[in-house]
Amino acid sequence: MEYTSSPKPQLSSRANAFSIAALMSSGKTKDKETEENTIKPLEQFVEKSSCNQSLADLSTLEPHADFSGNTPPICTEPLIPTTPSVPSEEMAKISCSLETKELWDKFHELGTEMIITKSGRRMFPTIRVSFSGVDPDAKYIVLMDIVPVDNKRYRYAYHRSSWLVAGKADPPLPARLYVHPDSPFTGEQLLKQMVSFEKVKLTNNELDQHGHVRI
Repeated sequence: MEYTSSPKPQLSSRANAFSIAALMSSGKTKDKETEENTIKPLEQFVEKSSCNQSLADLSTLEPHADFSGNTPPICTEPLIPTTPSVPSEEMAKISCSLETKELWDKFHELGTEMIITKSGRRMFPTIRVSFSGVDPDAKYIVLMDIVPVDNKRYRYAYHRSSWLVAGKADPPLPARLYVHPDSPFTGEQLLKQMVSFEKVKLTNNELDQHGHVRI
């Protein structure tokens, strides 16, 4: 009796285009300086909730019009006033690097989206980081914060296949930092292994009591 292997299921062209293999193999990887992959000092790991472009750069942006034909305002002010903190001498020596950065860059280029639920949904891609400059004999608590990049609310325009500004966003929820469940780490551990936030979950439940990150 002869056995014939069944053909492997074929992904549609749309699904195949968003597979990790296709994302990582398509296009040429842009050469970037090592400094772009490193956040130093450690306090800058939590980004400030403000526009990431100067006012001069904003003037060159192409405006996006909504259905009414009006040009939405461009964010020119920080969402939340911030007070710069002066890092300690020990913390200023620590650097944090994002692993699998090429995958993150490709998702950013395509405009990655994620549907979240009240029960919480795990992030993808998973955030994995590595540290340098830590004291091998010291102990460290590793935490993560997610902040909005502006104070706008968006809606999806199907006729343009893009997101458009649809008004001002609701006031941000009180910050909830996600502490890595394996914390505290010794400095020796951080030097030998990368830290993975594979268990972090995002939720839109404002009353969440499970320690998930509220978006």
